[in-house]
This record gives sequence, structure tokens and C-alpha cells, in this order.
Amino acid sequence: MFILPVIAYLLFLTMYFHKRRNVVESIAVAWLFITLYTWVIMEISSGFGILGTPVVLFFWSVLSVVLAGYVIRKNIGKAVLEYCKKEKKIHDFWQENRVNLTCMMLFCSMICLLSVLRGQNLIDNLYHRLPKIMHWIQDGKAGYFATVTPAEIQYTKLTEYMIAQIYLLKGSDRIINLVQAGAYVCSLGCLYGISRKIGASRKFAMLSAWIYCLTPMVIIEVFTAQTDVVAGAYLFIFIYILLDFVQVEKLSMSREEGLSAVYLSASVMFGYLTKPTVCFAMVVFFVWMCFVRIIRRDRIQVLLQYVVIGAVAAGVLFLPDILRTYQYVHMPNSQYVEDAAGAAAEKVEMTADSGEHEESADGPTVWVDMKNSVEIAMDTSGAGGDMTLPVVASSSSEVTEDQRVDNTSEVDRVASGILDPKEFIIVAIRNLAANATSRCFPKINDLIVRFVEKCESALNYEGGYRYFRVMLGENLGETSEPSPAIMYFLLAVWICVISRLSRIRKAQFVYLLLATIALIIQAGLMGYTWYRQRYLLGVMGILCPAFAVVVENISISVRARLNLAVAMTAVCSLGAANALSFEIPYTVFGFQGKEIHKYFIHDSDTELYYQLMLDYINEHGYRTAGMLGVVSYEYVLWQGIDELERLEHVGVNPVYFEAAKLEDKEFIPECIIEEIPGDFVLDEFIYIHEMPYICDWKATDKNGRNYAVLIPYAVYEEQNAVH
Repeated sequence: MFILPVIAYLLFLTMYFHKRRNVVESIAVAWLFITLYTWVIMEISSGFGILGTPVVLFFWSVLSVVLAGYVIRKNIGKAVLEYCKKEKKIHDFWQENRVNLTCMMLFCSMICLLSVLRGQNLIDNLYHRLPKIMHWIQDGKAGYFATVTPAEIQYTKLTEYMIAQIYLLKGSDRIINLVQAGAYVCSLGCLYGISRKIGASRKFAMLSAWIYCLTPMVIIEVFTAQTDVVAGAYLFIFIYILLDFVQVEKLSMSREEGLSAVYLSASVMFGYLTKPTVCFAMVVFFVWMCFVRIIRRDRIQVLLQYVVIGAVAAGVLFLPDILRTYQYVHMPNSQYVEDAAGAAAEKVEMTADSGEHEESADGPTVWVDMKNSVEIAMDTSGAGGDMTLPVVASSSSEVTEDQRVDNTSEVDRVASGILDPKEFIIVAIRNLAANATSRCFPKINDLIVRFVEKCESALNYEGGYRYFRVMLGENLGETSEPSPAIMYFLLAVWICVISRLSRIRKAQFVYLLLATIALIIQAGLMGYTWYRQRYLLGVMGILCPAFAVVVENISISVRARLNLAVAMTAVCSLGAANALSFEIPYTVFGFQGKEIHKYFIHDSDTELYYQLMLDYINEHGYRTAGMLGVVSYEYVLWQGIDELERLEHVGVNPVYFEAAKLEDKEFIPECIIEEIPGDFVLDEFIYIHEMPYICDWKATDKNGRNYAVLIPYAVYEEQNAVH
């Protein structure tokens, strides 16, 4: 059943191509349509609290049947085949690029196949992305819920909407990578179309697609449930549609132009709902379009019509999210907002004094260090001896260090970066330089490090928590994998343009300039995300068409230019091969060992403790469970507990997390799971929902991190009485 969205996409693409006779536009609009349908299903089912397999299956089955019926009734498939056979442009394109196209289709098929074989072992996926979806499915709606993992509700949700529906259509957690794989293929088509629109020939437009296709960071992201490739696809669709508004001589209003405005607005909002950072590049190109329209003096009435259409489309798509947020923040008894703000300020002050704050690579602060754990300290005796209940404190009144979350708004951090020119410049230099590093060339890395240090010294910069990171050999499977080829190609094309070795047209130069500015702005604003080069994925992609037109216009023979394009593709293929040399073994390794092994490829020591904990829970037949405090690999619990009926966070603290009021105080779990990086006292009670719980199982690693399962004290006494 999970294949239904793919069938619907292909059917709609065929219908749209039959009408418009444009492959790239069909790919882009079909992706927007499927995204919209996904969004509609989630918002409607969430609004009524009926999110589940029957509802999702009904929606996708109806759409597939309707589209298939229309295609069959109108003989669209036959008409499309006849058009492709007769149309000279399509025949010539295939003959001219048959080797290129064959190789690209084979490579993309390999990447897509590997992506659906890859286990979900990225910490982001196990910590907050996939658990978020599990909570939605359990609750029957995609709304807020009580958690001590803020990332589960803070981050945008559109990619998770798509993944959730694959789950509900009975796809495994390997199959969910189809979302990124689909966006990857869609992106290649859009980049080819952008290259053609800015003046590249067919052969050199293929170069732009190849460069992005072989970018290491892109390939690695396809193997994860991250959002960057999907966000990049919406950015490319936006620019592809925007170029029509830039290049047309005079704007007029018709049904087709009105739909283009809707597509443009939808690409912006879908990009924002996927990953807001792509909007930085969108703003740069949108300003270009506005400037062009002002220069060409379009009629005010027509411009206002476009503005209204775009605003209405954006408002409709954004309305459910803003209403959900408003309801969440302005519910009765919302004093927690002020409490949270005060707690955040106190935490920031404490952190500044201690100088020990460190953020994880892909989310909120988590202290997890299990790399050297090899021994187990087991204690299944519980508290032992005679005990009385009055030794207790409720866990909700005591907040451990790893429960504290940073409530500082990312918007505020972005604003501070913009207002501090020195900070902006250094952060941009650091991130662009880090993206130019490589595992293969340590000497070049040393030169880059010295360059960054000299820039900091010249600007007399003494930055705070941000730091410059070089990708080294031990950082395997890192989703911030650098892509040095893009950076060196960018340097080379600017040398060619400035030296007039490549004579590109004015519009092509403007595109190159804007794409470069977008890259710099994105890199400069990445201070709030630390060193995540994957946030540059979209802006690196929009540079690829500029590379194509610059290479094509170099003042050398056609054969020499084609050879240069082949050489650039070969350089990119080395980076792709290097990335795959790390990723393919992970895929193979993920099929070895026990079922949960695929989730712990990067942390095999912790796997032992989670396996022991799950064995204990399943042995006792617990079907409802609570999670107390931060659980680093929450998704493993969702997949590892047999016949799980309910799993959710309990004892959520309202001072450090605003959604505490969403906790179900009537929920009495059969067991509570705790993961504690420090001392753990066995003979203390913990009250959860006015029920005393006591530790019945515990394992401790060599670093002192504890894994514990607590059960109701009444159950514990019964077990002891039986024994």
C-alpha cells in the first residue's frame, strides 16, 4: 500500500505532461500536487482526530482510482506515447544525450535502491523525527504533545507528514527514505530546467544535473529521514517557476498565469514548512523578480492580482500551523510561557558562567557518551528490605541537567547574526571553508584552517561558542559531509567571469551573482546552527546551473568545453564514490545482528543496554510505558516493545518545557523507562501521576550512565510476595 503515493504522482505527472508538453514543469507541479494532497490528508484527519491507516488508505486509494480512471478514459497514456514517438525534440534530445541519460538513470536507481535498504540509524531520526511521527499516530492527530524532547514539536513538520503516511500505508522504516529519494530525482529535473531557462544547451544543462546528483552531501542526505533534500526540491521548483516571471516581457493575467502564481506561492510555503532556512535564498531571488517587474513597468492592477493570489495561497497553507501554534500558546493558564522564559534566561546565565555548554550535532543539548562502554553492572533486586512510602519526591519538581532545554528563539539568533557584521562575516567564512574541506586531502585542510585563523585574527574576532570544524576520517556517516567540489567550482567560475575568459550574458551574470549571494547569506546566518553544512545543500544546488552556463561560454573550442564538463563530472564522481564507500558498508552492516541492530550502527555499545532493557520489558509483557526525562533513542522503544499499546512522556516539567499541561495525568503506565547520566538511587520512590514507582531493573555502563525500568510499587510488592 505504501506505493500508492508514487502511483498517484506518476499518474498526475502523465496527465499534466499530456496537457502542457513540458517534462520539467510536469515533474515540478506533480511534486507540488502530491505535497498538497499529503498536507490536506494530515490537516483534515488531525482536525477530526482520526489520523490512522483506514483514513490515509481511503484518501490515497480514492485519488489513485480517480486519476487512473481519468487517464484510461481519456487514453492519455497512449496519447503521450504517440507524442513522444512523433515529437522531433524528444527524439533529438534522447539521441543527443542517450549515454548521459542512461548513466544518470542507472545511478539514480542505485541511490534510490540503497536509500530504501538503509536502516534509520541517524541520531536525529531516533531522537525526535521518527518518535514525533509515532506520537502522532498514537494520538490520531499531528498536534502538540507532552515531551521533554522539544525538537519533537518545535521543528517544522511537512517532511514528517509525508513519512507518517508511508508508515500508515504499512511501509517499513526503511521505505520512508522514498521521500528523500523522490525529492532527489525531482531536484535533478528542476535543475536541468533552470539551466535551460538561463540559456544552457542540453548537454551543458545535463552537467548541472550531474554536479548536484554526485554531490556527497546530497547522496548522504538521501539515505536519511532528514529534510534538506526535500527543502532543496521546493527551492529549485520556486526558482524554476520564478524565472518565467523574470523573463516575460509584460505580465498579464490569465488562468495559466494565475496558476503559476499559486505554484510559486505554494513552493515558498512548502519550503518554509519543510525547512525555513531555504527562504533566505528565496528572498534573494524574489527581490530580483520584483526589481525586474518594476523596471518593466507592469500594470499595477495586474501586479496586485498576482499579490492577492499568492497571498491567499500562502495564507491557506500556513493557516493550520499558525492556528495550532496560537492555540498552544494562548490556552488557559498559560503562565508557563513566562516561567519558561525566566528559566531560559537563568539557564543561559548559568551556562555562560560555567563555559561547559555543548550542543549536539543535530538537535537540542543531549549528554550521551557511550563509546567506551563494555561492562554491565546489573541490579534486578529492586530496593530490597523493608521500605516505607514517605521517602519520596515527585520527579516533576526536580529537573536534571539533561532535561533543561534552550528556549532561546532561533529567530533571535538569526537577527543577532545580521546585526553583528563581524559575527556574520566570520561565521560565513567558517562555514564556507568547512564545506571546502575533505577527508582525502589533509594538507589542503591545514591550509584552509590557517586561512580561517588569519581572517579571524585580521578582524580581531574572539567568538563565543561557535567553532570551525574540519571533517576528519573518524566522522563517518556525518550528515554535514562537506562538498568541496562545489566550492572550488564556484571559485573557478568567478575567475573565468572576472577575467572575461567566459563571456556570459547579463541575465546569466545576475543569476550567478544572486546564487553566490544566497550561498554567503545562508552560510553567514548558520551561526545559530553551528557547523551544519547540510543547511547549504539548497543554495549549493542553485549554483549548478550557473556552472553550466559559465563553462559553456568559455572562449575555447566546443570539444574542449565538453571535455572540461566531463572532467568536472569525473571530479564530482570521486566525491560521490568517497561518500558511498562509507554509506554502503553501513547499509550492509544494518542487516546483520538483531532487529534493533540497524538503529545502533554508530553506537554499538549502547545497543547492548537497550537490548537488555527491551528484553526485560518484553519478558514481563508490559504494553504501556512511560518515559521519564530524556531518552536518547526513543524510536528504538517504539519499535522494540512487543505489541506496544501506549508510550509517552511522563513527569514533564512545566518550567523548562511549555507543553507540560498536555500530559495525561490519568495515564498509569505499566512501567517507566529512565536513562540517567549520573547517580541513580535504587531505594527511592518516584511519584508519577500520584502513583509510586520503584526501580525493578537497572544497567550501568562504565561511564556511569544508567538505564532503568521502574514499575508501580504495588506490583513490585506482589512480585516479591510471589517469589
